[in-house]
Amino acid sequence: MFALDTSGSIGQDNVQEVVRFLQQIIISLNVDGKDSDATVSRIGMLTYADSATIQFQLDAYNRRTQILPAINVEYRGGKTNAADAIRYCTFFQLKYSYVYFIIVIYLPKV
Repeated sequence: MFALDTSGSIGQDNVQEVVRFLQQIIISLNVDGKDSDATVSRIGMLTYADSATIQFQLDAYNRRTQILPAINVEYRGGKTNAADAIRYCTFFQLKYSYVYFIIVIYLPKV
């Protein structure tokens, strides 16, 4: 599950830079395949600013060609509510029976 900060403290240009970084990570992962294959990664994404918003859940896509366009998110501005993002990630960790990593990416505005 990727949690991407799209708040005002990040800035629009930095959000797009992080999206490009995530695209490179996803390209390097084995995301194409069946859930029964233990080497397949499932990707989910949420964004957060004033509140967290699910962009897509872990079981929404099973092809790289579906995931890459889905992570092209918009800059939202507002406050940085990382606590809400962590609550959502914790909920999804409990919802799904398999193990996954939660990656919160923060790129400070320069």
